[in-house]
Amino acid sequence: MQIVVKIGNTNTVIALYGAKHLVASKYIASVNLEAVWDDFVSSFVANYQAKITIALIASVVPAKTALIISNLKTQLNCPIKLVNNELFAKLPVKIAVSAEIGADLVANAVGGYNLGKLPFVVADFGTALSLTTVDKNAKAAGVVIAPGLNMAMQSLDGGTGLLSSVPLAWPQHILGRTTEESLQAGIVAGFGHLTQGLINDIEGELGEPCSIILTGGLAFLYKDKFKGSYEPNLAIDGLNAIALDLKNNN
Repeated sequence: MQIVVKIGNTNTVIALYGAKHLVASKYIASVNLEAVWDDFVSSFVANYQAKITIALIASVVPAKTALIISNLKTQLNCPIKLVNNELFAKLPVKIAVSAEIGADLVANAVGGYNLGKLPFVVADFGTALSLTTVDKNAKAAGVVIAPGLNMAMQSLDGGTGLLSSVPLAWPQHILGRTTEESLQAGIVAGFGHLTQGLINDIEGELGEPCSIILTGGLAFLYKDKFKGSYEPNLAIDGLNAIALDLKNNN
């Protein structure tokens, strides 16, 4: 079995796989990691410790990475690997060793590759909005990063006197009749148009159409708005694929 951990700015997810099958996964707010991680992991792996043969961590929060590694070393008797540029040469997606690309985006790229949809764009609606593109030759062609929906909402809430946060949902009208509807039109619908516009530009730069893959915590808002697939577990599936390759080739 494999255990993978994705440490994000907002949430951390730990997932357990049997070969390619997701057995269990749990999410925790990243801000709470130091307080609860030991008990959290202990309860999660309690019934599987002897069966886990590799652990893989992908982190975009360096300050929390050492904590996770140290804890897993006490909980598990198996190799613990970190997604970094030392692994890039072993991946099915070609990524330059010097590339400035987050471990979460690498996981998305590998997850997308395993869906067999080259070329593709992964639109990840997380803390940030990221669009990771892999071309027809399985090369990571580039990444677009913008503020995420919650970040945009918080900016208006904190930076204006009369606007406050509203639920992130599609409005009934683009021409908002209320402040809530106006904000939803600008942020939820607006980010949909931003994403589609960037995808159009990406396809123009590549010179060919791309498969679209939606993932991330707020991707559910757009799963019926794009001609593509909705893959909520894309990153952890990608990490599991990397972990399996490392286990089978070492």
